[in-house]
Amino acid sequence: MASPAADPDTGVRIREIAVELLPTSADLGKRTAAHIAAYLPEFGSGEPGALVVATCQANANSIIDGLARNVAIPAVAPTVEVRQLTRELARHGLQLPAVMRAYRIGAQFWTEHWAAAVRRRVRAGDDAVAIAQAGTSFMFGWLDQISERVAEEYREEAERIGRERSLAHLDDVRRALADPDLDQAATSARLGYHLHGRHLALVLRHEPSGTNPDADARRFAEAITPARPLIVRIDVRTTWCWVSYPGDERPKVPAPPAALTAAAGRPRFGLAGFRESHREALAALRVADLARRGPGTLTYYDDVAVAVICSADPDRCRAFVRAQLGGLTGDDAATRRLRATLAEFFAANSNYRATAARLGIHHNTVRYRLQRAQQILGHPLGERRLALELALHLAASLGSPMVDDEQP
Repeated sequence: MASPAADPDTGVRIREIAVELLPTSADLGKRTAAHIAAYLPEFGSGEPGALVVATCQANANSIIDGLARNVAIPAVAPTVEVRQLTRELARHGLQLPAVMRAYRIGAQFWTEHWAAAVRRRVRAGDDAVAIAQAGTSFMFGWLDQISERVAEEYREEAERIGRERSLAHLDDVRRALADPDLDQAATSARLGYHLHGRHLALVLRHEPSGTNPDADARRFAEAITPARPLIVRIDVRTTWCWVSYPGDERPKVPAPPAALTAAAGRPRFGLAGFRESHREALAALRVADLARRGPGTLTYYDDVAVAVICSADPDRCRAFVRAQLGGLTGDDAATRRLRATLAEFFAANSNYRATAARLGIHHNTVRYRLQRAQQILGHPLGERRLALELALHLAASLGSPMVDDEQP
């Protein structure tokens, strides 16, 4: 035991009292469970209540048996029955902090029961205080010894349940994305998300920063709309997400947390929209990856739709950009300014003053930059304008991988 009695006779009396209590362990377990339920009502009804009774009975038998056989505290361990019952408690949704509190409440009840048993059975010459203290000491040594083992058993089962649910969740999502004969009502009910509503799909890439990916994704989704999102982890770094929203107005998406790189599809309606917005978000993330956009960035499909189409073959896209821009493919600040000025000039219908206003510079500066761009290109700006505008757009959307000298 944790604190062996100094007097051998006291140790004998402890074992004798424990042996007398063994036949009462089932009743003691019921009474302990009722005591716990008075503090934790969720532990007192239905199937969870029956599991709590069975657990208390198994533990009562283990404690009394340990006292009867003078088991050393280091040798104490949860029985197979207790481990199985702990897993059942996890499957029924009883939370670990409450389970551990129930153990502490039960331990308090046991010490009171042991003290009462000692008083009823004390003989002349017995050291009642020593006997009571020894039982109490064993109880709390037992509790300390098994608590982490019970908690570990619970966590393992909860993690297993979580993995099973995640896999089932992911399977439902994959069917929602691909099954032509999908039962929308049943799938919506299982997912807790209405597939027939309006959707905005997001794809999130997590950095290995030590933050919780699930929590990051949920906070980001909840910052877009208070409606319950659909969130599913695909792998250790990737999460798919859909948010629903009322009305036709596009929801506002804030900048993602520093640990996330995010891409968004276009708002869509119904099951077809659920699927298409997701495909768009995946494509937008591919462009973000090509452009080497880092964590904390958000890429909208609308902004990179042309780049999505043109960069399906990145090498050919890069070759096209470099062929059209020639000497304007430098990634230095001066060359980037020339490309930006030329792109704004085309967007302003080749109007110098309108371009200057858009850039916030003098129109003579615009003329100088455009003259310089034309010299570098080696042909008039209006020549092959469509190809030139497309190359400028791709360079702006995809960034340095399209224009620098190093291959990604």
